[in-house]
Amino acid sequence: DEKSATETSHTDASVGFESIDKFVGHKIDALIKSDKSMRSLYALMFSESENVMFEETDGFRIKKTTYGQVKATIEEISPDIRRKVDSGNGSVIGVYMDNCPLMIAVFWAILKAGYKPLLVNKRLPDETVENTLKELNAVAVVSDGKIFSIKTVKALDLRKSDDTNSDVPFGYEFFVMSSGTNSVKVCAYTSAQVVPIIENSAYILKKNKTIKKHYNGELKLLTLLPFYHIFGFEAVYLWFAFFSRTFVLLKDLSPATVRNTIKKHKVTHVFAVPLFWNTVKNKAVAEIKARGEKTVKKFEKGISVSSGLGNSRLGVKFKNAAFKEIREKLFGESVCCMISGGSPIPKETLEFFNGIGYSLVNGYGMSEIGITSVELSSKYKDITDCSIGKPFPSVSYKIENGVLYVKGSSVASYVIDGGKKIPLKDEWYKTEDLATERGGRYYLSGRKDDLIISVTGENLNPNLIERKLSVDGVEESCLIGGADGSLPVFLVYPGKITDENFVNGVTERIRIAAEKNNLVSQIGKILVVGRPLIDTDEFKLNRKRIKNDYYAGKIKPVEYNNAHTVEKTDELTEKVREYFAIALGKDVADVGYDTDFFLDEGGTSIDYFALIAKIQQDYGVDFPSTAENGINTVAGVAEYVRERI
Repeated sequence: DEKSATETSHTDASVGFESIDKFVGHKIDALIKSDKSMRSLYALMFSESENVMFEETDGFRIKKTTYGQVKATIEEISPDIRRKVDSGNGSVIGVYMDNCPLMIAVFWAILKAGYKPLLVNKRLPDETVENTLKELNAVAVVSDGKIFSIKTVKALDLRKSDDTNSDVPFGYEFFVMSSGTNSVKVCAYTSAQVVPIIENSAYILKKNKTIKKHYNGELKLLTLLPFYHIFGFEAVYLWFAFFSRTFVLLKDLSPATVRNTIKKHKVTHVFAVPLFWNTVKNKAVAEIKARGEKTVKKFEKGISVSSGLGNSRLGVKFKNAAFKEIREKLFGESVCCMISGGSPIPKETLEFFNGIGYSLVNGYGMSEIGITSVELSSKYKDITDCSIGKPFPSVSYKIENGVLYVKGSSVASYVIDGGKKIPLKDEWYKTEDLATERGGRYYLSGRKDDLIISVTGENLNPNLIERKLSVDGVEESCLIGGADGSLPVFLVYPGKITDENFVNGVTERIRIAAEKNNLVSQIGKILVVGRPLIDTDEFKLNRKRIKNDYYAGKIKPVEYNNAHTVEKTDELTEKVREYFAIALGKDVADVGYDTDFFLDEGGTSIDYFALIAKIQQDYGVDFPSTAENGINTVAGVAEYVRERI
């Protein structure tokens, strides 16, 4: 499946080079010889004008947008941004947009107009976003439709202007926001950080053959991660746009759309957070178990053999043959490289994907430091042992009192936290992540600020305990501290809940696991809850929010109520019912009007996010970030929409 650059289509600018490595070297040499400014980065980023930058499905056809077309848009709208904003050089302008060609065009057009773009995290509450804009003295926001308290320019209203920006100094700085809802940090990056970030990508390509693999002569990345987040902007956009590779856009985030898009576009690279990988793995395993004990034993034996053979030639041949059917049902054969990051990923998830013939590796980064390491080893044991690899050439790691510190040239130049400007350049940044180092590789075990002090005074690591208590039937779990010095509470969301016997079975399996791992004395209560612990706007467990919600009574034990009492009412309700069926992968007839999306249907937070995203798109109605207030049933959602339109 891997083909050299000379075998790619004639529109690929890497044609004419002996290999992809030669093309990458050529681009990096050009970068090193430049003045390394944002203006030079812009010129190099769009120098392969004929290469396809974006692909998306337009009905039944694939629509393509080239790097040259995006650059033309940048040149056209940059003067219009300058004219409409009408502010001094260096002013901050927010970019409130989802992944699309216009979003990238707006980002560079703001820089070309002499301003500083702020990539607004669309998953954060409106109040948080407004406070951040105020904190940075932002003068305007370029938006995909949402109106803000400051000057708002709709991206689709930007037009070609007769003015030019020829005498305007190119912007030199941009900002990204952290994803925390309680305390948002703003991180500043300049070309001084972007250049080593791109050099890191060349280092990765040199060290790891898998990440540079093409399929049928093309390398295509799925834009599952948003470009307004550091992981999506750096590891997806910057790493690969510099080498003019292709980005595949998603219409929504439903599992069916993701699978179909990967297969239709022959996607080669998928980067995502552990929540995504865990969800895919759990659904695949559930389907295998549904086929019966014989199939389960056959699968488990195959994974055992695959693990023993590792990534040897024989191991690769075995995986390709033994698990072809599973891969076809998941993503197909085009996917060459997958990276997880953002939070710890379970060992069993890495073993599942690598065991069936895909390559899924673990990476590490934060908004404040960018992406600083990825496991680049080709050895099966290194990959599946949850290692985050070795630090990139641009950074250094050190561990003090069990906590990881990072320093380097690709780290954000400074961070704004609570109104304070904290310089990071040449300083060790304390990540608060608990880490160990073995043989030059680094391993994370949780966060220092997540540690729970037990009644005996011992520090309990919730990540480690949650892994030890991971049993069949558990989709999400979170250990939170007890109230007033009492023992911790173990919250569990099982996914699909059938009846009281099922819940009791899950609880009993957890108790057995606790006894086996000598944890009975450390846990005061096991509580099976009726909705996902990870909200639809979150990438990972927000432990502080979960703890607050639990003690505020927002997270409650599962209830058994399968009554379907609402009759067919109107066209809107039936349309919502149809959306529920699509999100859940069921027939419409099997979805009740009062059926709970999570409790009765076993929907995940990703499924729910895809559902409300579709309804928001069609009806123009904003939804809250969680499935509270009765908007987790067909009738509830229909009534919610009806009230607002």
